[in-house]
Amino acid sequence: FVGAGATLSLNLSSMAFASGQGIVVSNGGTLSMSTTSRLNVLGNATMQSGGLWTHAANTAVSSNTVNVGVTGDFDVQAGATISVDAKGYRGSVAAGAAGSGPGGGGSTSTGGNGAGHGGRGGNGQGSARGGAAYDVPSAPADLGSGGRAIPYNHRVGTGSGGQVRLTAGSVNLNGAIRANGVN
Repeated sequence: FVGAGATLSLNLSSMAFASGQGIVVSNGGTLSMSTTSRLNVLGNATMQSGGLWTHAANTAVSSNTVNVGVTGDFDVQAGATISVDAKGYRGSVAAGAAGSGPGGGGSTSTGGNGAGHGGRGGNGQGSARGGAAYDVPSAPADLGSGGRAIPYNHRVGTGSGGQVRLTAGSVNLNGAIRANGVN
């Protein structure tokens, strides 16, 4: 049980919760994963309104995901969120540098550009072409790539969406699952 104001961070290489115990993330509770290992819940998982399930931010390598298998029911109630916004491959760490990941915003001298993932990233100013497309849009298996910074204003690139892998006996989704990048 992850109660209001509490954060449970999981960073083990293999995890399982015994049958009958399950997981409840309540209003104001946060469950954060710092691993790519699968969390096996032998029973039910419930996310109540105001509960958050997330993973730690990634860097230039994929080291954190929300990877969950629930043998019973997974109930994501209205107002509950699984969010990995801006937790994919990081954006560039220096002005003019390319973003991280297979589709990281490329390196040119004229302007920042967007990262690719299921499609090519957005072009920037001048000849700043967006990052390359990779992965399968209908079944993504990788994190989103980071964008490239604009070299002349000394801003760094922005992060991309992280990754959620979920299997369950049944899923009741009235809340939200998000994996957005940021501008």
